[in-house]
Amino acid sequence: MGSGGYNWTQVSRNHWMTSVKRATGFHRNGTNAGSRVCIENSVTGKRGCGAAKW
Repeated sequence: MGSGGYNWTQVSRNHWMTSVKRATGFHRNGTNAGSRVCIENSVTGKRGCGAAKW
């Protein structure tokens, strides 16, 4: 999913959750690389991603 002039690569599998806290663990994303979280509502299909963190 491209955004902000960058090409993003998924580094962890998708996780289903129902009103509980979930974590994927930690992933090294290389030198000068950004990370962000993306979610999809399974009922409406609406998707969104958080702001990138460098």
